[in-house]
Amino acid sequence: MNMHKNSTDKEFKIWSRDSVVFAFDKSDIESIEGQPSGSVRLTLKNGDWVEFNKTVDELEELFKWEGAE
Repeated sequence: MNMHKNSTDKEFKIWSRDSVVFAFDKSDIESIEGQPSGSVRLTLKNGDWVEFNKTVDELEELFKWEGAE
């Protein structure tokens, strides 16, 4: 998982224990795509990415994302 410290004033945050390790806004999302491993990768416009054990539909609904703008 590629994780970078980002500003904590972002709309979405991924936490590890008691600190934010990945943060982004819906407008930062470039794509949400299934991977051969069965996971789903969320890629940001800056090239950062994180993988989830959810379906593409679940992530699109969670982030209220309807595709690249």
